[in-house]
Amino acid sequence: MVITIVEGGELARVLARFLLLLGNKINVIKYKEEADDSILKESGVNLIRSDATDINIHTEPCILQSDIVIALMDKDADNLLLSLSVKKYNSTTKTIAKVNNTKYKSKYEKLGIDAAFDYKSILSGLQELAIQTDSDESV
Repeated sequence: MVITIVEGGELARVLARFLLLLGNKINVIKYKEEADDSILKESGVNLIRSDATDINIHTEPCILQSDIVIALMDKDADNLLLSLSVKKYNSTTKTIAKVNNTKYKSKYEKLGIDAAFDYKSILSGLQELAIQTDSDESV
């Protein structure tokens, strides 16, 4: 599968490495260069330096040929615009979008985004799981 991850910082890096291990071809689109970008490149990630809020990137092959596009930008509106644009140009591409405002999650899905997730809820769930695991091990 070809998966494109848009922005996302540390989450994008971890996700890219995990998805590579599963045998996927990974594109990461990001605007700013970061210190560990070379690690991503060396591991086989196609790193694309571009502003994902520029509507022109939405019609580039890295997006159009993707099986899945994961929008991890900071602003909900940017993630929504990218996801809807992807659906417009290739309706078979699955879209996953991060939402910061939990009220938007169900609305994204009603608009045709395949999956929307609230990053803060996932993080708090992981923290609870870690705490629970720690307390189970001490018993």
